[in-house]
Amino acid sequence: MFNSEEFSDPPPSTGDHKEKHLDDEVVSDHRSAYSADVSWTDKLEGKAQPVPEDGIGRLDYLWILISCGYMVSWTSIGSLIAFFKARQGASFYVKMYCAFYLPGLPISLLQQRYDEQIEQKIGSARAYMLRVCVAMGLKIIALFFMPFVPRLVSDDQIPNVMLCFMVMIGIFSWTCHGTACQLCSMFPPSSTAYLQTGFRTPEIYTVLMVWGLKLGASASEFNVVAFYYSTSLIVVIGTFCWVVICRTKHAKKCFALKDETYATRERAFNTGEKSGLLSEGAADETQEEVATAVRPCRIAIFLNIWSSIFSAAFFAYVRPAGKIDTEMVLYFVRLFSDLVGRPLARLPRPSWISNKHQLVRIAAIRLILLVVFFCYIAFDWMPKSDVFIITIVAVFSILSGYLAVLSYEYAAASLQTKAGQSMAGTLMNSTFQTAAFTAVTMGVIVSQLGLFEDPSSADESWTDDFFASGGNLHPDVNYEDDALDNAVSS
Repeated sequence: MFNSEEFSDPPPSTGDHKEKHLDDEVVSDHRSAYSADVSWTDKLEGKAQPVPEDGIGRLDYLWILISCGYMVSWTSIGSLIAFFKARQGASFYVKMYCAFYLPGLPISLLQQRYDEQIEQKIGSARAYMLRVCVAMGLKIIALFFMPFVPRLVSDDQIPNVMLCFMVMIGIFSWTCHGTACQLCSMFPPSSTAYLQTGFRTPEIYTVLMVWGLKLGASASEFNVVAFYYSTSLIVVIGTFCWVVICRTKHAKKCFALKDETYATRERAFNTGEKSGLLSEGAADETQEEVATAVRPCRIAIFLNIWSSIFSAAFFAYVRPAGKIDTEMVLYFVRLFSDLVGRPLARLPRPSWISNKHQLVRIAAIRLILLVVFFCYIAFDWMPKSDVFIITIVAVFSILSGYLAVLSYEYAAASLQTKAGQSMAGTLMNSTFQTAAFTAVTMGVIVSQLGLFEDPSSADESWTDDFFASGGNLHPDVNYEDDALDNAVSS
């Protein structure tokens, strides 16, 4: 299958040897390289050699805990969709989305502009360590203060303060995500699958905590504080795992190669000589070549992320057909389905999605389900069924997780050098954030235009009376704290 001449080792003594990018056939067949017995680059080149001494494959699970650590705060707070809808209306949840996702694009552009300069100044190893550890630390501080917001500000300022906290959490989360994607791109493809899977694991924690602490409309202050503090503990665990990953032999080698690249570029600039990205004889992968190689992957991830975030912002507009809390069910169905789709990328892949160009076609076809979703909430003539809309969201989200992993894997596999793979991770992250930014912006515009009827408006008089009476619609009944939960649910 592989051409031994095309993938032969470069001469050890020169950096002028030009290697070809992996073609579509090689990228499609790199799924067979996920063996614990061989390294992924050697498998791609048709050589069976043992994994590096640091046994990096055994640490793949740490990537799950890392991405879980920097995403858990948003997933936990965002899971209270019914809570926010009851108090502020369905449009407030769109604002929550806005506060979290909009900082992502500026952060990714700043990273793309300044990360390399910072790494050249203080070293790649220190820069990668500081970016994530500082961001995670600030998130922990924010989570410690958030449950006490009602005590510190007036009632009319609570929504604004909460949105400010969500902006902070968004900034810190996307800083961690961009950095993690860059480093993970320089690891074997299996690491990408684990990182992307961990991106959706916080919902498992969230479901257990919401159920165990009974975080409903009348949740006690103790339970709310416990929820935020336990969430901060998950962030601490993710930070610890990041430190472990950054101190592995493989990561240190990647950092050393990047630093050598920067030094080589500087020498070439000063002497006017042309040199490769790395001194290990790899191809000269310029930014233009990297951008060209990963363009199909960027298109696929844009279509995938944009449609997922845009549709999820309107779950609160789905009118229940039965007695279940449809928007809450859709929220968790989306998250769990997305989570299920990501590990599926580790299985053998069908021929119709075996390369990055086919990935774009599948991402475009998936948009049909987006049209069906909005037709469901927009038109009364369309039959209403909770089972139907839940199924649509489930299939839509499974494909989302599956395509997300493949997009990042195919992008990294399209480049040969560590610096090129890191650059590919940066470009993919910028595309991810561009999709999120435009999706949230479009969601706010559509929400403000009032194109869809807000289901909570039908219950506006009930909620006004409820909160005006302090949660007691029947003054002659003296509710106890435990009984209030039952009264609210009734």
